[in-house]
Amino acid sequence: MRDEPVYLQVMYSKGGLMRFISHRDLIQVIKQAVVRTGYRVSYSQGFNPRPRISFFNPLPVGVESHCERFCVNLEEYADPAEVKHALNRNFPDGLYCMQASYINGKKDAEVVSSQYRLDVENEYVKGIEQKLRQIEETNLSITKERNNKKITVKDKIGIYRFDGSEFCFTLKNTPNGSVSVKEFLKLFF
Repeated sequence: MRDEPVYLQVMYSKGGLMRFISHRDLIQVIKQAVVRTGYRVSYSQGFNPRPRISFFNPLPVGVESHCERFCVNLEEYADPAEVKHALNRNFPDGLYCMQASYINGKKDAEVVSSQYRLDVENEYVKGIEQKLRQIEETNLSITKERNNKKITVKDKIGIYRFDGSEFCFTLKNTPNGSVSVKEFLKLFF
């Protein structure tokens, strides 16, 4: 067993029927797949030890992704290409490991921003355009449910593009707060 953990970052896609499971259920599916690979995973200490796997921003149910990530702490070095193939053998249909690579620590795995693409039906075009103008021209804010903290939406949006049928946007994660994709989309729909 190593003194220092080995951090392996895994990039994966989630689509098909897997987009309809909750984030909590997805965590369980991935944890089971990681354990079934046979690689020595670090476990937490205490009465109920759990595999040390860190997940990032959860997606709402029904949303596909082509660039999700998780980090797993391994007790020893394993070839990332072999881990990728082992995960793909153990993932259910709809999950696919695209890449596995080592990182120096959890700081290297922080999410700075997330990009989204939304296909838009014609009936929503005018409403989205109006709401984007309102966001640009005012200090529209969202109140976080868990702590009643107000966050100005304009400060949390990076680059965005809307061409009438496709809405692409980036949401920033900052130390003083972030807006989830669910909170952001509630402004429009």
